[in-house]
Amino acid sequence: MEKQNLLKDYKKQEDKIFLAHVLDKIELSKSRDKIESTDFLDMYQISLVENFLRKIKFENYKLYGGYEEAERKILITHAEKYDSKMIEKNYNKMLNIVRVTLPQDEIGKMSHRNYLGGIVKLGLNRRESSEIF
Repeated sequence: MEKQNLLKDYKKQEDKIFLAHVLDKIELSKSRDKIESTDFLDMYQISLVENFLRKIKFENYKLYGGYEEAERKILITHAEKYDSKMIEKNYNKMLNIVRVTLPQDEIGKMSHRNYLGGIVKLGLNRRESSEIF
């Protein structure tokens, strides 16, 4: 089905652009027979993409945030030949995870923002959700 036809029901231009990028990822994963992923999506984008993928009946995807309760997640699209185990083996190519271990007396004293700020000050780059694709 034509991309414009799939997106005609969406009123917001940024939703259309976002979902057009999702369709591009789907097409790339199919045509190149490989795994594609996005940057982290916020809760609104996750809801939007889940509804959209249900609507177009696309099932070869996974949302992954590094841990079960993650608010922000990446969208992973893949060719039909990939199963869950194959996708999981490729997580390290899609995400770089930093684990911070604290002494017991420091636990709970700082927020996510404090940790992220410290990591960014070390010179590591953080890709913003506004730079999704």
